[in-house]
Amino acid sequence: MDQEVIGAVKSYINKLIRAGHPIKSAVLFGSRARGDWLITSDVDLLVIIPNTQQDFIERIVEFSRFWDGPWALDVFPYTINEVKRLLNRGSVALYDALDYGLVIHDDGTFQRLRELFRDAVNRGVIRRVNGWWTIPTEPIYP
Repeated sequence: MDQEVIGAVKSYINKLIRAGHPIKSAVLFGSRARGDWLITSDVDLLVIIPNTQQDFIERIVEFSRFWDGPWALDVFPYTINEVKRLLNRGSVALYDALDYGLVIHDDGTFQRLRELFRDAVNRGVIRRVNGWWTIPTEPIYP
């Protein structure tokens, strides 16, 4: 776990919130969360926001403006509806965040998603095979 990165991510999320972006959840995942990062590793961050009409790419551009950390940031600013859809269809990034991600900020949204995800794993609806996630055999989010 990289405490310097965690501090930078907390500061980043606070900047987004102060700028008026309603953040429901923020979760650090990838090598920085697993602890196997290299000096050149980026920061992978799942951010869950309320539903919006703003395009996904526009959100990435907007959210990236607030990052001033010395590492490259790979931010995934998904709406809650997008997350639900990805949970049911399969998403390596989302599943990794749900599996081992470090929660930086949460209003309870991510906690509920993680419970649904872990239940699906326990029931065999999704599995990790050779480092990759399988596609769900049934919907995970009701």
